[in-house]
Amino acid sequence: MMRQLGVVIVLIVLAVAGWGSAFSIHQEATVWKQRYENLSEQFSSLQSRYADLENAYASLSWNYSELQSDYDSLSLEYHGLQEDYQTLQGEYYDLLDRYNGLVNDWNKLVEDYNSFIDEYNDLVNKYNNLSYKIELISQLYDPVKYKQTPFIAELKYWLRTDRTDQMEYVDPDYVCFHFAVTLMLHGRAHHYQIGVIYVHGYDIVTGEEFRHAINAIVTHEGLVYIEPQTDDIWWLESHQEITPGEAYEFPGFENPIYVQEVIIVFNY
Repeated sequence: MMRQLGVVIVLIVLAVAGWGSAFSIHQEATVWKQRYENLSEQFSSLQSRYADLENAYASLSWNYSELQSDYDSLSLEYHGLQEDYQTLQGEYYDLLDRYNGLVNDWNKLVEDYNSFIDEYNDLVNKYNNLSYKIELISQLYDPVKYKQTPFIAELKYWLRTDRTDQMEYVDPDYVCFHFAVTLMLHGRAHHYQIGVIYVHGYDIVTGEEFRHAINAIVTHEGLVYIEPQTDDIWWLESHQEITPGEAYEFPGFENPIYVQEVIIVFNY
């Protein structure tokens, strides 16, 4: 009896233990089921997001292909433009070199032009001065206006008042020719037709060359000669002219002079 009772107690204990274990398993199954359902929902959400991302990727991939095509096209254009740019740059530097060369040529031309202008202006000034001098000299060859023919006595008196003979002889700045021209100008201002002659010959004693300028004027008595450095007046027989091939005595010179050439520089 006691043995049976023990068996029953054991069975009861085992039964109680089994029900407890089953209850525990039921609870754990419920938890896992809940977790499964949550994971299933998350998986569905992830699948939906994956599908969205896949669509976005497909769109981006298409856009990328388009952009890649545009990039390739632009890259070709860029390389073409780069080649054109390099070509234009080479032409630019060639033109720049030509421009610099032309600028240098222009500057040289400007320098030459300015130099020529200076030379031209200098020539114009010289021409004007020369024209003025030529005009003055040409007037010296013209007859004296209101000409007065003096007597020798009147001429001597005028020479005493003239100061040409008091000028200083300075070789070669002021020599016999300058004396003769100065006296001529003074005489013409006094309405005397005084001329200048140039005599070339040699001293018949020493053989020394003779080159000398003197004045000449026709007076009432006839042709007379004037030594402008001393105011000496003399004349030849019958008031004749000095002619080449003859020997004459000139005031201030010790020996007779054989005349080889006579040049009438200004008429008398």
